[in-house]
Amino acid sequence: MTPKHLLYLLRFFFLAGVLVCTWKLLALFVKVHHNVDSAASISSEMDSTLWQITAAKMPMKILKSGAHENPQTHRMRINTHNEEDVDDLLDEETAIRRWGCNRTDAPFIFVHIGKAGGGGVRARIAASALDYNRKSWTEYSNDPTYYYPILDISSSTVPMMHKGKFTSSSAFNFISPNATIFHSDFSFEGVVYCAATTPLGQAIACPFDWIRDPCRDADNDDNSQDRCDLVYMGHNLLGSELHWLPDKYLVKWWQDTPWGKEYSTKDNTHDFIRHAIVSRGAPTTVPGEWEVHYKIPEIIGSKNDTSANKLKIPGLHCYQVPQGGRIHRQRYIEEAYQNCSHLKEPIVDQLCNYVIKEHNKKSNQKLQSPIQYAQMIASLPVIRVTVIRDVWSWLLSKFFWHPNFYSRNSTLVVGPWKGEPSFATRSYNAQRKNETVPPLIKCDDIEEAAYGWGANWAMTYLSYLCGEHCLSGWISNQMTLDEIEGQGAYNLRHSFAVVGLLHKTNEFYEMVTHRVAYMNTSLNPEVEGKTHSTGNNPEMERCRTKYKDPDFQARLMEKSPEIAALERLYNIAVEVNEFQTKELAECSTQFTPT
Repeated sequence: MTPKHLLYLLRFFFLAGVLVCTWKLLALFVKVHHNVDSAASISSEMDSTLWQITAAKMPMKILKSGAHENPQTHRMRINTHNEEDVDDLLDEETAIRRWGCNRTDAPFIFVHIGKAGGGGVRARIAASALDYNRKSWTEYSNDPTYYYPILDISSSTVPMMHKGKFTSSSAFNFISPNATIFHSDFSFEGVVYCAATTPLGQAIACPFDWIRDPCRDADNDDNSQDRCDLVYMGHNLLGSELHWLPDKYLVKWWQDTPWGKEYSTKDNTHDFIRHAIVSRGAPTTVPGEWEVHYKIPEIIGSKNDTSANKLKIPGLHCYQVPQGGRIHRQRYIEEAYQNCSHLKEPIVDQLCNYVIKEHNKKSNQKLQSPIQYAQMIASLPVIRVTVIRDVWSWLLSKFFWHPNFYSRNSTLVVGPWKGEPSFATRSYNAQRKNETVPPLIKCDDIEEAAYGWGANWAMTYLSYLCGEHCLSGWISNQMTLDEIEGQGAYNLRHSFAVVGLLHKTNEFYEMVTHRVAYMNTSLNPEVEGKTHSTGNNPEMERCRTKYKDPDFQARLMEKSPEIAALERLYNIAVEVNEFQTKELAECSTQFTPT
C-alpha cells in the first residue's frame, strides 16, 4: 500500500469516527431533552401504566386535558417529595416553588381562612370525588361509594391506587391557653391547648389521634400507616396536620429532611427525634417518667433523669385519649394538657432548635431558626391549597360578621355599629333576653381598628399563613412580628401548592385540577356551598368606600404594624398566584388564565 493510499484510509477512519461521535451526542441530547420534565424515578413503562390507571379512574379530567395527553409529560418537577425536592427548599428564600402538575402527594389540605369564600370551596372539593352520591356535600359519612383515586407511585413496581376519603373540620385547633383573645376565631372546630413555639414541638408534645383513622385506605390495604390518603379541610392554621398525621408518616418525612438525614442510620441509634415521634402518643407507664432517647437528657441539660431511657418530669402523666363524643374528648384533652403536653413543650422546642443549630453548623446555613420552621412545614409531603382575600374587604367582612369582639383594651367586649335600624333591632332582642348591648364602635374608629379588633384579626390571618407555633411564639413574646411575616412569606412561596384569590375562584378550581392528579373540580357542577354574606346596608356601604380610600389605608397601616404586615403578605400572595397560574398553564392548553 502506497503512502497516498494509507493517507486516504486514515482520513476515512477519522471521518467515520467523527460521524459516530456526533451521532452519539445527538442521541444523548434527544434523550436528555425528552426526559427533562419526567420524574427521574419513573420509567417510561411506569408512565404508561400510571396513565392507564388515571385514564380508567378520571375520564372527565382526561377529556378536559386532552384525550392523548399523558399527565407525566407536563410535569415540571419530580412528582414525589424526594431528597432533591426537600433540599431545594433551603436554597432560596424568595424564589417561588415550582410544584408541577398532576401531583399525587397526600393528604390534600384546604386551609380555610374564615370570610375568604371557603364555604363554596369546601363544596367544590367535596364534589370532586369519583362516584359521588349524596344529597348534600356535608353528608359524606353517609356516602359509601365516593373516593379520590390517589396513586402511590413511590414503588418501583406497578402503582397502587388508594381510595382517599374526605373529612371536614374534624381536627381541633391547637392554640396557646394564653391566647384567649384569639380562641373565638377557632370556635367552629374547637380549641384545645398547645403552646409549643416550633413545628416539632407542636407535633410531638401535642399529638391528636382522633383523625388518624380516616387516613387509612378505604380498602384497608394500607396497614403500614406511613401514608395518609385523606382530603381534609377546616379553619385550621397552616401545619396543623402535624398533630394528626400517623407516626410512621412523620418518621418517613423526618428521615428525608435535611435535618433528619444527619441522624438517620441503619438502626436509627442516634435519631432522637424519630424516637420522640413514635413515642409521642404513648401514655407514661409511671407518673413522672417519660421514656425518651438516651441523648435527650444530654441535649436539654437535664440532671434529674434516673436512667438512660427515662426522663423525670415532676407531675408528668400522659393519658390515652378516650373514645366518646367530641365535647367530652375536648374537655378531657384540656384537663390533661397541664399534666402532659404542657410539660413536654419546652423540651421538644429545645430539641427542634438543637437540630436546626447543628444542621446550620455542618452546612454553613445562614438562615435563622424561624425561617427554618417554615422550611420544615414546607418539606412535609402534603398538598396544601388556600384562597386569599384582599385585606381591606376581609377586615370589613370580619368586623360586620361578628356581633362581639375585644376592644383595644383587650378586656372590654364591644360590637360593630351597623346603623340605626340595626341598633334598634339589636337593642330590642337584647331586652327580650335580659341582656345588655355592649358599646358599639364604628368601622373607621382608627384607634380601635389599629390597636383592637383590626390588629387582632390581622394576627389571626397572619397565623393562618405562618402556623400554630407562630401564634404561640407571638403570645409568649418569643417571636417577633417580622419573624412571623418572614415565615408567612416563605410559606406562601413554598408551602402552598395552590394560592388562590377570592376574586378568581373559578381559576383557583382550574389550578387545583391541574395541580393534583386525583382532583377534578369540574365534576358534579350542580353541587354548591352555602354563601355566608356579611350583608348590606348604608353604613356598610359607607365603610366599604372608606376602606378603599388609599389615604385611610395608609393611616391605618401606619398605626398598625400587624395590618401593614398582612397587606405586604397579600401582595406576595398575588405574586405567587400569578406565577402559579402561568406555571400551570403549561399543564394543558385547555387552561387559559384570565
